[in-house]
Amino acid sequence: MYTKFGEFMRVLRIKHHEIMGDIADMLGVSLPFLSAVENGKRNVPADWVDKIVSHYNLSPFYLSKLF
Repeated sequence: MYTKFGEFMRVLRIKHHEIMGDIADMLGVSLPFLSAVENGKRNVPADWVDKIVSHYNLSPFYLSKLF
């Protein structure tokens, strides 16, 4: 089951025609680790916020929905 963060990330990936592997590479983590974070089994690393905002060029509105 996805967390709110996981759901948000899934929507971003689909919107940008990316797969989990693409995002894992961009974040510099393994696919299982990314999956664990999205499913709430691991905490979201603090450095991911800047990487996600930069990668997707998120506006403040969407940034507020990230968490």
